[in-house]
This record gives sequence, structure tokens and C-alpha cells, in this order.
Amino acid sequence: MRIILRVFVVLLVMLNSACAVNTEKKPGLVSDGVKPTPQNETVFQDWRKKCQLNKNNHQVCLIYQNITIKGSGKSLLYASFTYKNNKLLGSFKVPFGVFLPAGVALKVDEKEQVNFVVQTCLADGCYSSLQIEDDLLDQFKTGSEAKVGFKTIDQRQLAVKLSLKGFSQAINSLSDRK
Repeated sequence: MRIILRVFVVLLVMLNSACAVNTEKKPGLVSDGVKPTPQNETVFQDWRKKCQLNKNNHQVCLIYQNITIKGSGKSLLYASFTYKNNKLLGSFKVPFGVFLPAGVALKVDEKEQVNFVVQTCLADGCYSSLQIEDDLLDQFKTGSEAKVGFKTIDQRQLAVKLSLKGFSQAINSLSDRK
């Protein structure tokens, strides 16, 4: 009887975990009644643009770049930008194993570093986002690379290079600044 009870509890926990993973929403990405449009993504050198329809049938677009680990294909850094309420938002997903109190740092070329917090961790990584002000946007448009830095749980500093080739054209293509 105890064995049957243990098996039931293990199955219940596994089922609950599987359901939780399938219903999560990723911060910074379009959600809540959004369905993909049949259009393909648009490529701007190292940046991609994708659009989706929201529940009001309004097209919402974002640009993104996904840096993966060679060999495994696992995401090391996912960066996306989209307009919401006329404000440009940047969202960054870093892998598990980050030292949360250190947060995330962003630096374009040799300009001043911007620091921000890790807001949440979900099944596929940890998320941070910030509102992109005009001076930082100008740095992205005119820069050659950005570095997104974070510390690992064992306090090693990592900096992932984010190419800015095509960023200016990609961000200018986001005409729906709503």
C-alpha cells in the first residue's frame, strides 16, 4: 500500500511540474492571446524581427538576437526589444546558474555600463528587462557591439558579446510604437 501511495505522489508531482512548464509566460515576449502571423521573420544582418497578432488583432513586433553555445545549441543570451506604450523595452534571458544578487550589466562599446536586476527565473532561464532611454538607444544604433555581463553562482564574471550589426535598421522597422 505504501508503494502505491509513493508512486501516486511521484506521478502527481511530475504531472504538476509538467503542467507548470507548459503554462509559463516569458517576460518581455508577447503573450496573452497572441497568435503567430503566417509571415516569416525578417532578417537585419545579426538581428531578426518577428510579429504576432494580439487578442485585438493588432500586430505587435519585436526584434531579437539569440546567442547559443556552439555544439549544444543551448541559449546563452536571448535579447529582445519591443515598444510598449510608446516606450522601448529591452529584455534579456540568461541561463540558470547566475548569481542573482549581482544582477545583469549592459555596456555598449566603451560607453558607461548600465546595471539592472534579474526579475524572475522560469524553466528556460532567468529574465531581466529595462526601459531603453534615448541615449542608450543611440548607443545601440551607432555601436558595434554590446556586452551583457553576469556572474555565475561561483562568482565568475561572464560577458556575452551581442552584435549590433543591423540593429539600427531592425529597431527602425518597429513602426508600431504603441
